[in-house]
Amino acid sequence: MGAGPLALYALTATAPLVTADLGIGGAQLGVLPATAFVLAALVSPFAGRYTDRLSGRVVLAALFTGACLALLGVAAAPSYGWLLVAVALSGATQALSNPVTNQLIAAHVSQGQRGGLMGVKQSGVQMSQFGAGLLLPSVALWWGWRGAALAAAVVAVAGLVMVRSAVPAVPPSPSRGAGHRLADLPSGVWWLTGYALASGAAIQATNVYLPLYAFERLEMPVRAAGLTVAVAGGVGLVARIAWGRSADRVRNPYPLLAVLASVSALAVGGLLLAGTLDAPALVWAGAALFGASGIAANVVIMLALVRTTPLKVVGSASGVLAVGLYLGFALGPVCFGLLADAAGSYGSAWAGVLAANVVAAGVAFAGRRVHRPERRTPADGTAPPGTA
Repeated sequence: MGAGPLALYALTATAPLVTADLGIGGAQLGVLPATAFVLAALVSPFAGRYTDRLSGRVVLAALFTGACLALLGVAAAPSYGWLLVAVALSGATQALSNPVTNQLIAAHVSQGQRGGLMGVKQSGVQMSQFGAGLLLPSVALWWGWRGAALAAAVVAVAGLVMVRSAVPAVPPSPSRGAGHRLADLPSGVWWLTGYALASGAAIQATNVYLPLYAFERLEMPVRAAGLTVAVAGGVGLVARIAWGRSADRVRNPYPLLAVLASVSALAVGGLLLAGTLDAPALVWAGAALFGASGIAANVVIMLALVRTTPLKVVGSASGVLAVGLYLGFALGPVCFGLLADAAGSYGSAWAGVLAANVVAAGVAFAGRRVHRPERRTPADGTAPPGTA
């Protein structure tokens, strides 16, 4: 989970150096993650279907290979255009991560024990964000932002080496992914996709622009500005594990999702207020609260998806949900950059992020009325023990 977006986190953690070296503005910086996530959204439906048909080893090997090539491409990119190519590859690779990991959990972990593991799995993204924000700005001051991206490629290489020993050698069932249509997916998949779209826009806009906002508006040093995303990622890492365990005991996840989106809106309000009052302390508080709420919501979404989707189409359902998530990831930074550049300040851009969180809370509030928890049945169609 951490390898796919690592190329983007390497760029955002060293954003002040990247923008200065290439002579690009805020909107162009926002186009980089937008490119990655548009590609991820386009590839996700196909990635989900092939995950239902191929073994986990094959899919993960492709994921780590693509992530490594993307990081090498970032390090070697001679211009902004080639940087776009590298992040596009990163996005296409990232599309594999949720379908294959959700499928592995659904196939190998019994229901009732998935929450903690799902939290650990989803925290991989925050491990990547935390590590990039903590280490790469310092590496970049010594070797430049290209050297930082090259150093990050070690993570993808290590993952590729571990695939054979860490992933069960279980071939996919012949019935998996066969003969299904999108209309056959549970209705909860579509509500979760809507929530992922709105919350994803808010999450990625904050991830991309928080270091640059701290550097430009609050005049923090490069290292301190990069640490803001490390704080958000570190808190999000712990929060995802904690919320995963808690969500396992919740029958209807929508009220919890509404609360998380509302708290995330409060966090963004704190970031906005930090610039108005010139109070750096509010940036650190807002980053921590954002990590505990907005970033943590993803694990609740994925756990709800795995719990309510038949095993044979978990990959396909994950691909559909990922379309909404990655479109949100793409739209959020672009809209933020355009609003900030047009207004000449960050105020209206942060207000847009706050509004996206409010929309996500509204979707969760509406979705709670139609959600019906579904019991998973074994592949032979018999009822689970203890049921009629």
